[in-house]
This record gives sequence, C-alpha cells and structure tokens, in this order.
Amino acid sequence: MQLILDSTQFRQFAKDMLDVGRMDLAVQLGLVKDKISQRQAYKRFGETRVNTWEQRKLIESVKEKGNTSTRYYSLIQLTILDKGESYEK
Repeated sequence: MQLILDSTQFRQFAKDMLDVGRMDLAVQLGLVKDKISQRQAYKRFGETRVNTWEQRKLIESVKEKGNTSTRYYSLIQLTILDKGESYEK
C-alpha cells in the first residue's frame, strides 16, 4: 500500500506519531495506565470499531479474573489504530 501525503497531512501524521510516542513513554514511566475498560473503549472509539478491530485480531482484550470480570484493552494499541484509520481514506 502506498500512502501519498501533502505537507499538511505529513505534519499531522508526524504530530500523531509524536503523541503516541509520548503516551507510550508516559506508560513506561508509570505516569499513565495503559489499560482501558471495554466500556471506556466503546465510549471513546466506538463500539463497532473496537469490535471490528478485535475480530480482525488487531487487538486483544484481557480479563483479569473470572468470566464476569471486566475486559481491558491497551490504550496505546487503540490509539494507534484510531489515528491510523484517518490516513487510509
């Protein structure tokens, strides 16, 4: 897949990647948690999109305890997919 960006789109792309890098660094330093609950993910990114990403095996949910416990996703992975979709159009 070839991606052609004009200068404005390139600047936005660079800004988005810097934002993701900053978020990853904050997670590694322990300043921000990487886990986001399923409810929060649906609210922030849209239920349909999150379910589609999970069906395509682009993300995985994790349950920490039993069958009725909350599902968690990686906030960084969700953010990367969210920002990446804007450049595919």
